[in-house]
Amino acid sequence: MKNILAFMLFTLAIPLFASPLKVGDKAPNLVSHTLKGKAINLKELLKEKPVYLKFWATWCQYCQAEMPHLAELNKNHSDKIAIITVNVGINDSVDNINAYFDRNNLSLDTVFDTNGEITQNFGVLGTPYHILIDQSGEVALTSFLHSDKIDAYIAALPEKE
Repeated sequence: MKNILAFMLFTLAIPLFASPLKVGDKAPNLVSHTLKGKAINLKELLKEKPVYLKFWATWCQYCQAEMPHLAELNKNHSDKIAIITVNVGINDSVDNINAYFDRNNLSLDTVFDTNGEITQNFGVLGTPYHILIDQSGEVALTSFLHSDKIDAYIAALPEKE
């Protein structure tokens, strides 16, 4: 019940402040650090490869169902695309995130959105939410649930030499 209430408050509050990104929009920059201390700068990452952002929470069952596939994509295609998960920070904690990854033997670059600023800047309206950003910095895909389109997008990317 607590998680349902948090999700409802999250989805009702965000539209007051944010406008969802649409395909073709310029993505805002994201400058942060992962839970493991790795510096993340979206503009710098885009100089090397496209970026796939997944906004999620440990209490979101749909998010949990998608994570193994996302980790597999990251493992097999990190040379072609940067995959970053952004925990929306609502009713969650760094300890919960680390425990979730340990329990499920997952490894993904994860940013904890402590104050909701990243979530707001990207116009995220709920979880899970996916944003694919091409190397020109434009939004190429947005989706609430995992889409096979990300698999097709990655498959179409040229192999790195």
